[in-house]
Amino acid sequence: MTSSASPFQRVLGQSLEDLAGPVRRLHTLTAPTRVSGLADIDVAPGAIQAAICWLAGLPKPGRDVPVSVEFRPDGRGGEHWARRFSGRGYASSFSAEQRGGESLLVERFGPFRLEFRLRAVSGGICWLLVGVTCVGIRAPVWAIPKVRCLESSEDARYRFDIEADIPLIGPLIRYRGWLA
Repeated sequence: MTSSASPFQRVLGQSLEDLAGPVRRLHTLTAPTRVSGLADIDVAPGAIQAAICWLAGLPKPGRDVPVSVEFRPDGRGGEHWARRFSGRGYASSFSAEQRGGESLLVERFGPFRLEFRLRAVSGGICWLLVGVTCVGIRAPVWAIPKVRCLESSEDARYRFDIEADIPLIGPLIRYRGWLA
């Protein structure tokens, strides 16, 4: 695998070939690409949930919310994603790293470093959050948020479904939709 391969190519290896066309294309980009679509966003009620979403720049609740994502490969095996949900944006960077003999997808935004195990399933990708670090401090296993992310395709569109629960707090956010 070349050093310019995307983080997803590096983590998934040959399994990347099993992905549906829209999913595979987004994870093998070699040039900046912007895609757009719509999302339904549910944020759990509560002041703590609202504060966490606001601090992280996560999207506000709504139906058929316009969404766009700009994917920028860096040519060195990393990617930067800039997401916008109805004018509200957040961005993060991705890389592939080895930990304990396995390849993990690492997402960085603000003071956070999130480690995901990826698995190709039914033409899509299932993400499982397995590690969190904030300002260099590793969260204990019991404190790791439960993040469920499924990428798939339908009608030649890339589809996403992301849900997060915070230990001791409960549900935080779920957003799902499509990009074309």
